[in-house]
Amino acid sequence: MRDRLRRLNRASPERRTRVRAEAAAPVVRLLLLATFVLVLAMLYLVQDLVWPRPRLPATTVEHAVVFMSIFWVAPAPLAFFGLLGLLSYRYHHPVHTSERLAVPVSFQAVSKGRNVAALRKTVAAIDAALHDAPLFPHFIEVVTDHPVRADWPPGAPVRHLVVPEEYETPSGARFKARALQWALETSALPRTGWIVHLDEEFTAYDQHDRGLGPRDC
Repeated sequence: MRDRLRRLNRASPERRTRVRAEAAAPVVRLLLLATFVLVLAMLYLVQDLVWPRPRLPATTVEHAVVFMSIFWVAPAPLAFFGLLGLLSYRYHHPVHTSERLAVPVSFQAVSKGRNVAALRKTVAAIDAALHDAPLFPHFIEVVTDHPVRADWPPGAPVRHLVVPEEYETPSGARFKARALQWALETSALPRTGWIVHLDEEFTAYDQHDRGLGPRDC
């Protein structure tokens, strides 16, 4: 038990969050089910307090109202499957494969180039996740419409690609599609390499590199 707590304290914040979530899952499911039953019982109690002695419908309008009350049952299947999904939710289980890949991987972050802080945070997150135990050759390509002066993390394999203003794709694509096509034409990645497309606010953690494996081919 002490060894498990020691490993948990040394783990990354994301890992600690996942472990705590998995440990609390049975309690959360029990509380969810208890809350559902309690709310249902309270609704019946309120109904008995508001209408203590219901009488049978007498007029045509009252019969119509009683008949239309069946539509209150319509959301029941949705509520049932929603509750079933909440109770059967499976928490994320980390991938532990450490098989190395010979395929080079390019992490491409595409942006207008205005949110420099977000771009730098994305690059730093990718570099931190892959720096300690890289499982494949990789580099990071930042693709922007405008030149960006960012203080990239020291030693990070970053290549900055700026889309020329006069550049046009064969199909006339615009915005992000135009930038992606320019990156595809000018990237240093070989034809056998893999591209991981990112946005400027992507956050990486230590499971992303292990998630890329032969099963993704």
